Amino acid sequence: SDTQLSAEESLIFQQLRFLNDDNAPDAHACRLKISLVTANSEITCPWDLSYEMLQYVSKMSSVSAACRLSIEEELALLQQHVQTEINYKLANRQQFLRAITDCSAV
Repeated sequence: SDTQLSAEESLIFQQLRFLNDDNAPDAHACRLKISLVTANSEITCPWDLSYEMLQYVSKMSSVSAACRLSIEEELALLQQHVQTEINYKLANRQQFLRAITDCSAV
């Protein structure tokens, strides 16, 4: 967001840290979506983005359609905000998504 959070909004956002123990596939996807929309702001998410991305990729077959990230969303997170060199699964997923987007551009 390009605006400062109000005191109430900030308090609500801080409460998200209590949801870090939710390891459901959809929970990882939701945290990633929140990370994506706050990526270019002053807001810092209270979770490890690389861990969340790894869990999302590992559990992707169980993520509901409503929560699933688009190819563009996933690739944006992997390219701009996640350290793919720390895990081969993330690096492989990034390469796979690049190949898909390169093929669809032709």
